Amino acid sequence: MTCVENMLAVYNATPADSMLSAIIRQILMNLKKVGRMTIYELADTCFTSPASISRLVKKLGYKNYSYFQKDIVDYMSKYEHHNRLIPRENIPENADLPDVFLDTLEDLLAKMRKRMDKQKVQKLARAIHDSEKIGVYSYTGCFAEIFLQSDIFVSGKICDVFQQERDMIEHTKVLTPKDLVILLVPKCVYGTQADKAIEDIHKHGGKVCVITDSQHFNGLKKAEMSFVFDGVMHSIDMLVLQTFLCVLVMEYRRMFLDEV
Repeated sequence: MTCVENMLAVYNATPADSMLSAIIRQILMNLKKVGRMTIYELADTCFTSPASISRLVKKLGYKNYSYFQKDIVDYMSKYEHHNRLIPRENIPENADLPDVFLDTLEDLLAKMRKRMDKQKVQKLARAIHDSEKIGVYSYTGCFAEIFLQSDIFVSGKICDVFQQERDMIEHTKVLTPKDLVILLVPKCVYGTQADKAIEDIHKHGGKVCVITDSQHFNGLKKAEMSFVFDGVMHSIDMLVLQTFLCVLVMEYRRMFLDEV
C-alpha cells in the first residue's frame, strides 16, 4: 500500500465531518507541496496544530514527520508509475486507450488461466478450511479479500485482512502452527517488508501461501505454497491477482459452504 492509499484508507473510514478527515483532505489536496513544507507550514495549511500532524503521521505508521514527508516526495516522483494501469511503452501512438487496457488485461487473464493449477487451488482451499485462523496480507487493494473473509467467517473460522505493513508484522505475533497466512504481493509494489513478514510468520510457526506476479520474489522459496502469474509491473497486475482470489473464493464456497 502506498502512502496515499494508506491515507485514503484512513480517510474513507473516518466520518467526513471529523477533524482527522479534514486534515487528511487538506494533505491530499496539497501532495505536490508537502515536500517543501515544514510541519508548521503543513499544520497551517490544514488549519490545525503541529502536534495534530505529528499524531497523524504516527497513526499512519511513520516514526516522525520527516519519514512521512520523504514517503510523499518519493510517491509523487513516481506518480507516473503508480497511477498508470498499463506501461506507457505498451501504448501505441494514437491508440485507443480502453482497447489497449482491455487487450492487456485479456492477455494477462488468459495466461493466468493457462498457468493455474485447479487441483492446487483446491488444495489451498482445503488448507484454509483446515487452519484455525487465517490472515490475508494484501498489497493489491481490498475487493476479493472481503469475499474470502466473509466466507471464512461463515464457515466458523477467524479471518483477518491487513493492508498496512505494520499491522501485518504485528499480526504475526499471534500466529500459531495451526494458522495460515495468504500473502498477495504484486511486483509493481516497491519497498515492501513482505520478506520480513514471511520470516515472522514462520518464527511463530504459521504457514504462508504467496500469490504474486513475480518469479523473482524471494519469499517464493520460503512459502509452503505459491501461485505465480505473469504481469507487466503496473497496477493492472493487481486485477489479475484479485481475479485469482475470486477463483479461490468460488472453490472454497463450493467445497465448504454450498452444502450449508
